[in-house]
Amino acid sequence: MSDNEHTALAPYDAYAVAEAGHRLYQRGRTRDAQTLFEGLAMANPYDAYFQSMLGAVFHAGGDDTSAFSHYDRALELNPEGLYARVNRAQLHLKGGSPENAVNDLEDAIRRSQTRALSESEQRRIRQAQVLLRGTSQTLKVLLKSSDNR
Repeated sequence: MSDNEHTALAPYDAYAVAEAGHRLYQRGRTRDAQTLFEGLAMANPYDAYFQSMLGAVFHAGGDDTSAFSHYDRALELNPEGLYARVNRAQLHLKGGSPENAVNDLEDAIRRSQTRALSESEQRRIRQAQVLLRGTSQTLKVLLKSSDNR
């Protein structure tokens, strides 16, 4: 093999590695998951799932800036990305941008109505709906209290 050649993972193999990374993430081994997803994202920077999982890993680790960056990239690559959009909404709430959170949540819910969803996506949309209701109610209270001043 020459210096210019490299070995690439076949898509099936890459997703097998991603599945292992997701299991690590679910078990709280975020550093290990981060290592796998960084390698996958380097090998295929145009895969929205790898970017979204990197966002989730950084989000879990408290690195909100990196999480935002990866969620944004995931949504550039796949605007239908339900998990990236809802997770980014949570970061907006945490960062004090409820209007942006509402926009992401409404967009996720709207986009979810145009296609069939897996069971986990259906659960995530239900969570988004609850989060949206709570955020909207909080915004109404805040607006009402600022009007009374």
